[in-house]
Amino acid sequence: MRNLPPAIDHLPVLPDTLAIHGARQLLSAVGPLSELHALQVARLSLALFDGLASWHGLGMAARSELACAALLHDIGVSIREEQHHKWSYHLIMEKFWIVDPAVRKRVALMARYHRKALPKDSHAEYQALDPAQKKVVFTGLACLRLADGLDRTHRAITRDLAVRLSPRHVQVAVQFLLDGTAETAAATKKADGLQALTGRPVILVPFDVGCPELATGTYG
Repeated sequence: MRNLPPAIDHLPVLPDTLAIHGARQLLSAVGPLSELHALQVARLSLALFDGLASWHGLGMAARSELACAALLHDIGVSIREEQHHKWSYHLIMEKFWIVDPAVRKRVALMARYHRKALPKDSHAEYQALDPAQKKVVFTGLACLRLADGLDRTHRAITRDLAVRLSPRHVQVAVQFLLDGTAETAAATKKADGLQALTGRPVILVPFDVGCPELATGTYG
């Protein structure tokens, strides 16, 4: 898998773990998918996860699982475009053997919920998780959904983002390299997971408006 252009290196790099290497190998093996999109979404997902770290309190293991899910979220397209999120779930469960079964299940569920409906009471696979696992999965899918929206056109034009959580809302400041109208619209629609997770409305704002403190490093 090729690396992203240096222009968007403000986003986090992926962890150098066996699981991440396995996810990248599986992504390459399943067919001609957009590796640039997968890597961009993974890095955006991690930026969101990191921006909310003091609130959710999850550690590096959950972060790595999210990165794997983001890399693999679209592999179901190799089987069928329609309902591909469900095919992604099945492919991860069948082929992502480099991690243990519990991790594989969480990664598969994050990928399964990157689009369409959020988890429901009728979704047996999600409801079978214990509360701690549900927290990992829901936090991950919330970040993944929004990150996927921020690369709606698969052009990797989101250069940087920062998150601010207040009692009233979650503000996500986004910087685009090019016109990000489509990304903003998609991310706004796919912010439903983050809103459900935090219990606060999610507001997307331009970086220079929402992030004046960036130069001093006090935004987070």
